[in-house]
Amino acid sequence: MPSSKSAKESLKNTGIVGGSQFIGMGKDLAEAFPEARETFQEVDDALSQSLSSMMFDGDENELNLTENTQPALMAVSMAAVNILKKQGNIVLNVKTLYSTINSKSPMRYQYN
Repeated sequence: MPSSKSAKESLKNTGIVGGSQFIGMGKDLAEAFPEARETFQEVDDALSQSLSSMMFDGDENELNLTENTQPALMAVSMAAVNILKKQGNIVLNVKTLYSTINSKSPMRYQYN
């Protein structure tokens, strides 16, 4: 459980609302929730780079590069989902969630 913030308060300044990124995005979540820390570590490991360090304390110009912005927004979104699943006892239908997110995304990426 978070020490001084509720899940709702911590989610307010994540960077995922409105699709904007900023230095410090997700940091409150990582400090308050083990689920967020685990998610950011998994993303860092998968990318073989410390994206979380860039997000929390990095250079704004570097974070604003598309190759960093898109994974950063995804990482914070997944951290929020994982928090809600654990702290809020919410069961998510991944297919429905993906369809909702994908239909609202202005950009489509194909990864090889």
